Amino acid sequence: MNTATSTADAPLAKTPDFARALAWGGLVVGVLDGSAACLNAWFAGGTPPDRLFQGVASALLGKAAFDGGALTAALGLLMHFSVAFTATALCCLLYRRLSALRGVPQLLLGALFGAAIFCAMNFALLPLLSGVRNLYLHTPVRWPGSMGWAQFAIHLVFVGQPIAVAARRFLR
Repeated sequence: MNTATSTADAPLAKTPDFARALAWGGLVVGVLDGSAACLNAWFAGGTPPDRLFQGVASALLGKAAFDGGALTAALGLLMHFSVAFTATALCCLLYRRLSALRGVPQLLLGALFGAAIFCAMNFALLPLLSGVRNLYLHTPVRWPGSMGWAQFAIHLVFVGQPIAVAARRFLR
């Protein structure tokens, strides 16, 4: 009888490979997605990075985030990286649990992850945060609207692809 514990039997989030995939993927996604969003905002309307990340913080703080200076920009950056690491963790968990994903070609896997994360952000997380913010700021609950095609493309390339690479590289 074999009493050795395989990696598949160990709790997923506690394996060293999962930790490496999460660290590498979350960091790369946070940097690439944040940089791409900053460039997109700058070229689309001249929005500087601090204002962009204050916009992220406004999901929790409402319009007051834009008057908070560097502190609310830092909160927005922290929120951005929290989402990057959470998305990486969820996709890596799916990759480990669903063996069918391991047979999907790399570029398609990244595109699937990116599209799923874009949809989750646009159609679930942002509307949910608007509802939660209403509970303590009494702001109207609103549909945030589409992040647009540029953001969709950014998610396909700079979010989904690094997560797919991290999953393939570290979660064999």
